[in-house]
Amino acid sequence: MNKRFFTLVLTLAICFSLSAPALAVGGFRDVDQNAWYLKYLDTAVDSGLINGRGDGRFAPNDDITGSEAVKLAACIGQLLTEGSVSLTNGSPWYASYMEYAVEEGILDAPLGQYALSAPITRAELMNMLCRAIPRGQRTQINSIPDGAIPDLYPSTPYRDNIYTLYRMGIVTGSDKRGSCLPQRQISRAEVATLVARIVDKDLRVAFQLEVS
Repeated sequence: MNKRFFTLVLTLAICFSLSAPALAVGGFRDVDQNAWYLKYLDTAVDSGLINGRGDGRFAPNDDITGSEAVKLAACIGQLLTEGSVSLTNGSPWYASYMEYAVEEGILDAPLGQYALSAPITRAELMNMLCRAIPRGQRTQINSIPDGAIPDLYPSTPYRDNIYTLYRMGIVTGSDKRGSCLPQRQISRAEVATLVARIVDKDLRVAFQLEVS
């Protein structure tokens, strides 16, 4: 009887282990071990710049809001400039990050209430992240001439800073032509990828665009 009971318990344990979701850094239950962004997520989480949504979730497909983007850009700017992050939540929670971002030139002016709560676009986030990187650290590894990215037009907002991130190997585009999709929203998985490439130069990508 004891042997049969032990066998049953062991079988159930194996079944549960096979059905349980794979865990990434921090024990995120909604991130599969084969996720394309996993190596970037590990680095982003280790840096302290990215965390979960609570309840063991990373929510990789969620958007990020303007206020979340301001906090991220401010913390990246301080990390790259000073070597550590000492910024903390204020009142409202994003106030200290907003103040730092404006003082350091990451933003020209504080975001309005709508922009703070609305999902941020890819172009808006890329602009903030580029401006958070000190100019002396914007080493370019890719030769991408102006006009090479098919959906970045001369009138596209933040075009120059977006090109800088491509040339640094931080942004690679959504296809072989390097399409940016600047007005679309950006997922947390994509944000983690950008953060990882900013803080770890070894993760930056040297590439050439496919010409149409």
